[in-house]
Amino acid sequence: MTTTAIRHPLFPNVRRSPYFADTAAAGAIAFMVYNHMYMPISYGRDPREEYEALTTGVTLWDVGAERQTAITGPDARRLADYLATRDLSELALGACRFTLICDDAGQIMTEPIVLHPFEDMFWISHGDVDLTLWARATAIHGRFDVTVDEPDVAPDLEDELAVEVLPVVGVLPTKGVGQLEWILLGNSKVVRNGASGLPQSELKRLRVLRFPLPDVLAG
Repeated sequence: MTTTAIRHPLFPNVRRSPYFADTAAAGAIAFMVYNHMYMPISYGRDPREEYEALTTGVTLWDVGAERQTAITGPDARRLADYLATRDLSELALGACRFTLICDDAGQIMTEPIVLHPFEDMFWISHGDVDLTLWARATAIHGRFDVTVDEPDVAPDLEDELAVEVLPVVGVLPTKGVGQLEWILLGNSKVVRNGASGLPQSELKRLRVLRFPLPDVLAG
């Protein structure tokens, strides 16, 4: 069963992920603006089909709109620890942590995963919030010796069969990787960051390497 929908016009001042054209070709009919980027939210399918794929199979999402704030430099750990509500002062190299980030009034801004991929670098994988601007302003005001920017990353593989799909996109399985752990495979960083017991794998490429989503799904 499919649903009929009118695709709303898109505008040039909103960013598009490297996979935007592929999601449109795959039938995306509705998008939302998330972190100043279009994110597909409907392909016109019956929600029951989506639910079944989510709970019994695997879903490949273009979540390029879920951005990263990269903090690099001698004070990277100190700034990441300052921003987060969780103690990151002893976060091991290669480890990940769930945390909250609040504004100066204590209001929760986002609930990200913080990754420590390299000795002088921390990544904050966040939701719909201008965290890079917030972190950069905090760094300038606090005189932290860091650079703060936004690297490009790739999509999300989620749910029951996620680890089985990774080889299709050229990445080794992550069956040996624990929850909230990451491994570096070539130029890809694979993170198991699901909040549930399902083997969610979030594939983050250190460089954006575009592959056609329909071809991947067909594989």
